[in-house]
Amino acid sequence: QALEMLAAAPPEADEGLVALLRDPQGDALVAEVLRDGEPRETAMKLIGSGRTLRLRCTALVMGGRTAGALLLIRDITQLSMLERSRRDLVANVSHELRTPLASLKLLVETVQSEPPPEVARRMLSQMTQEIDAVTQLVDELHELSQIESGRVTLKLEPRPIGPVVERALQRIRPQADRKQIT
Repeated sequence: QALEMLAAAPPEADEGLVALLRDPQGDALVAEVLRDGEPRETAMKLIGSGRTLRLRCTALVMGGRTAGALLLIRDITQLSMLERSRRDLVANVSHELRTPLASLKLLVETVQSEPPPEVARRMLSQMTQEIDAVTQLVDELHELSQIESGRVTLKLEPRPIGPVVERALQRIRPQADRKQIT
């Protein structure tokens, strides 16, 4: 019965979905489905509002022929923003892991070349610092997942920036020295 009601509904003005969505992509999607009867799906960002919509269109078939189309529109703006945030997080984490891992690789190679004992001790100490940095990053990721899941609440507090900057400089100093960067 619903199919018959939808098929019998009088067409509105010839503006189509362009008037509703302010984008011809919705009209094109429906036109393609009406042409070949194959279901289609697309996502689009609305000009002006910045909202992201997922459009899913399926042909309505009556008596063996396409009588119309059913268009489902879902606002996925929040989902789209979350996906972008996750992609950024993954990119940032991989970038943050590269520095200590590259440093560890160089330190291990230096120790493998059997340097003098005092140099080897210094390298082992630097390796410990790099491992601590990677461990801290993994711990922070675990904390983030705990916060996201609602199992832990975020507690912000002011911290001095100096020690943070100094730790970062210590981590990259061997690479900078090798490339004579000051």
